[in-house]
Amino acid sequence: MGVFCNESCVSGTFGMDCKNNCSGNCLNDLICNRTTGKCDKGCKHGYKGELCNKACRIGFYGLNCSKKCSPFCNRNNCQNINGFCLSGCISGYKGPRCEQECSDGWYGHNCSMRCDNCVNQTCNRGTGSCQYGCQPGWRGSTCSQVCTVGKYGPDCMFSCSQNCINKESCDHVTGICEMGCSDGYKGELCDLICGNGYFGANCSKVCSENCSDICHHIDGTCYCKTGMMDSPECKQVSSWTTAKKCDDHCFYAIGISMLVILNVLTCTLWIRERRRQKVKRQSSSNYITTEAEMKEKTSESHEYQEVNSVSRDFSYQNLSFDT
Repeated sequence: MGVFCNESCVSGTFGMDCKNNCSGNCLNDLICNRTTGKCDKGCKHGYKGELCNKACRIGFYGLNCSKKCSPFCNRNNCQNINGFCLSGCISGYKGPRCEQECSDGWYGHNCSMRCDNCVNQTCNRGTGSCQYGCQPGWRGSTCSQVCTVGKYGPDCMFSCSQNCINKESCDHVTGICEMGCSDGYKGELCDLICGNGYFGANCSKVCSENCSDICHHIDGTCYCKTGMMDSPECKQVSSWTTAKKCDDHCFYAIGISMLVILNVLTCTLWIRERRRQKVKRQSSSNYITTEAEMKEKTSESHEYQEVNSVSRDFSYQNLSFDT
């Protein structure tokens, strides 16, 4: 440059009359050739071409654009200089260049989600699908959904006890009735009947000592001992044993008793009718016999009268002859 062209181009320029600027992408920030503009030592990372003025095409980065972006970069798009993924990682990977798999128990975009509800906290790093199923109380491919109401346990395969108080639902993990058990039942799952001699809420009430047998586990009703009544207390004195509430077999006993009574009444009526018929036949026979006797007596009377008449006539005739 200069009037006599005896001066070198200033640093960073090149060409005729030094009118061109170097690309600024020469390796180690060296200046380009003042005449050609080329980077004599090569281009710095992320650039290529004789003048190092061309960035790496998409999918490549580094020295002379010789390195490929990680296949786990979203859209296969990385920064041309250092290879950092510009759009983040696909599910299951992390790190600036998305070269690291998610740690155990993590999955998803940038490994930001946990496999908390998977058995052994083991899931597919990309999809989160639990490889060994769900822990109790959870369901779905990623075990992220709570069991539906009324279900609990592994894969929500069990149903809550029907004996939870007020039919409330149970804990979706353990199956425990959260509000306790209905009267007559006990245990964490309310699946146990009260032991003999107990009834009511939490099986805390004791059956009356005047029950003749085990009382009902829910309300304590029972058959009272002789002389007692008013179950479940069985305290009031009575001349016969009763129970305030009767089980089905009580009604069967009543039905059988009524049938027996009906049969007895039927037999009694039949016997009475037979006796009445017998008496009637005897009366009729007696009447016939009496009538025959009366006829016989009448006949005898007529014969007697005839004999007497003949006798009188004979006597009269004899008297006539004597005269």
